[in-house]
Amino acid sequence: MNSEQTDTNKLWLTLLSEAIKSGENVKANHRYRFKGQNLGTYLVGLKKRGTPELLTKIKELGFDLEKTSRTPENAAKKLIEKLLVMPKIKKSIIQTDFNNTVLPRKEGLSVETIDRINKLWEDLYNEARSWTPPLTTIDKIIKWKEFRYDKKRNPNRKWHQGLSYMGDLYTWVYNLKNDEYKINSIIGVFNEKEKRELISEGFPVK
Repeated sequence: MNSEQTDTNKLWLTLLSEAIKSGENVKANHRYRFKGQNLGTYLVGLKKRGTPELLTKIKELGFDLEKTSRTPENAAKKLIEKLLVMPKIKKSIIQTDFNNTVLPRKEGLSVETIDRINKLWEDLYNEARSWTPPLTTIDKIIKWKEFRYDKKRNPNRKWHQGLSYMGDLYTWVYNLKNDEYKINSIIGVFNEKEKRELISEGFPVK
């Protein structure tokens, strides 16, 4: 690498450092710009042609090119900053941020960072911070069907029972029973017999 290339990389690294420190959601794509500069395009080029030494420097700054996003610790730091300015930010926004940027990368976080998030969360919301990934719609449908055919948990073989029977599925199923759009958006995964049962129990199936 010649001296001109070295100087150019230093300028880009300085710009990247500024972006990360300012809390920018830095992205390695051609659309991302910072301070009027095509920082995203530079990062795309590094993914293809960057030297090991240069890639190491990028990672040390807190940007993981392999994931095209901030490193787990930097993502967690951003979340912690948001927690510290509560209640200016709605809990639902913080929860979404946690689920999307921090929870999937838990394995890359230090014990100290996890402990700090747990303490801040409990202090703010008076509840323990769960690190179990939320169920997807498919997960919930699978659990719902398992409940329907479970003789021990559901002796009446009903799709909708009380909270003591259904546990954490109760609210989700209750909402399906009272929302025509929601139930019909997933009805394709049920057979004709199951559809008839749902209709007989009052679900607004079309």
